[in-house]
Amino acid sequence: MATTPKYKKRLLSAYFLVLFLSFITNFSIQNYSIFFSSSIISTPSIIVNIKKNSTSKKIAQQLYEEKVIASPFLFSTYIFLKEWGKHLKYGKYEFFQGETIIDIAEKLYRGDIKNHRLTIIEGWKFSDLRKKIAETKYIKHTIQKQTNQEIATIIGIPKEFLDGAFFPDTYHYMDGELDTNLLLQAYTKMKKVYQNEFKNRKQLKHSAFTSWTGTVQDQYKVLSLAAIIEKESFIEREYGIISSVFHNRLRKNMLLQADPTVIYAVGNKYQGKIKKKHLRFKSPYNTYTTKGLPPFPIAFSGEKAIRAALNPQKTDYIYFVAKGNGREHHFNSTLLEHNKDVDAYWLRVEAQRRLNKQSK
Repeated sequence: MATTPKYKKRLLSAYFLVLFLSFITNFSIQNYSIFFSSSIISTPSIIVNIKKNSTSKKIAQQLYEEKVIASPFLFSTYIFLKEWGKHLKYGKYEFFQGETIIDIAEKLYRGDIKNHRLTIIEGWKFSDLRKKIAETKYIKHTIQKQTNQEIATIIGIPKEFLDGAFFPDTYHYMDGELDTNLLLQAYTKMKKVYQNEFKNRKQLKHSAFTSWTGTVQDQYKVLSLAAIIEKESFIEREYGIISSVFHNRLRKNMLLQADPTVIYAVGNKYQGKIKKKHLRFKSPYNTYTTKGLPPFPIAFSGEKAIRAALNPQKTDYIYFVAKGNGREHHFNSTLLEHNKDVDAYWLRVEAQRRLNKQSK
């Protein structure tokens, strides 16, 4: 059948219409892509506080007004296409120069809020943690005027356990977080780590803890030994050996004679040097005068110290003394060998003292 001029005209019109629509579509996609993948943030970063219960439309408008995005419509379109409208999280966000609408939308969807950090250090006592919290910004401070007993009641522990109850770690929090919530987080983490280490401990015949069943009192004792290990050495590879010394002494019913317990027991009376009267100081925490472990921990202990307390190396050591290099220790099984190392230690200390005096 012959094609009429009228049909040819319609076919040509349809062809040009398809070509035009294709051009418009490609142009739009390219431009939308440019908008989606471009950034208008002109400063290194912008802090935006998204309020609770904000709709995606309100969030888009807020981001536009605070010069984070160029178009609320494009932002809303992207959120609609991803079906994230009801899943954007509130909180304080930090948006950086170069971040696109896609980056910003995904950050809000993931809830990558700008957190603050509080770090608890191994070997700290509760007084150290109280001071750190008091100095920390963006926390809602409630414990400043509370006694240790009142704080312990909030946490749900004996007051005496405060010095060992909180796990050393970095904790993240939002603006206005209650200080007691951070304490509860650190206490919960300590319980979790302890329970995991106790559950996975090795059944060692040379351990003094073989008959322990994991009671609360057992927990205090394990964390008490872990705290002593933490305070005795900065070198983690020594933890298991130091633990063995105290386990051996416990099994032999010997005094532990751990210097950190003396320092803890005498408190403010300690001024940088342990004196003979300190060694004679009567206290359940002074292991020079009281047999066994202190009733509660003297410091916060980390995971490796807790593991070492539960899994001592097998040795016959019952003595150790610092080498004098500020870090490592000599370990011995006899008093004679130990006394030789003690004498050598004091000779090094005296030599260093003279050297320092001459250099002044």
